[in-house]
Amino acid sequence: FLYIFLILANIIKKGAVGCQCCLVVDGGIRAYVMPFFTHELEERNVSEGGTVSLIARVEAYPAVGVLWHRDGIRLRPCRQYDMRLESDGSVALIVSGVLARRHAGVYTCTVTNEMGQVSSSARVSVKTRPSSSTSSSAAIAEDASDHDAIITPGYNHHHHFHFF
Repeated sequence: FLYIFLILANIIKKGAVGCQCCLVVDGGIRAYVMPFFTHELEERNVSEGGTVSLIARVEAYPAVGVLWHRDGIRLRPCRQYDMRLESDGSVALIVSGVLARRHAGVYTCTVTNEMGQVSSSARVSVKTRPSSSTSSSAAIAEDASDHDAIITPGYNHHHHFHFF
């Protein structure tokens, strides 16, 4: 708590002195708190081509920084990875677009402030769709590259791949 004392002294006629006192108690000051999870990340089993949301809730003061990793590799915000930190302490990673087998793994959320850091992890499993000649070829090409691919089927015997 913050206590503010204000004392005003007035000189009144004939040598008398008068005083006023004002006390303000501010309960808005908070003690610093090392981050801790009130709700941990939970494992997810999703289908290929879908979207997955990983959500946790953290308490901390002062403000926190949040990092996300998949299998130890840092993830950065982009069209596919939507990273959120809400004022209620919710942290979220939404993996959208074309979810594929390469998105499977252990996701870790690390929250840090001046008092310390804490991490929560969860495994994401991606179930593959039933295979066909087109999806098998696409999966092989996808495993061979760390890039996102736009796959345009050509003739029956080969495919065109455009990487960005």
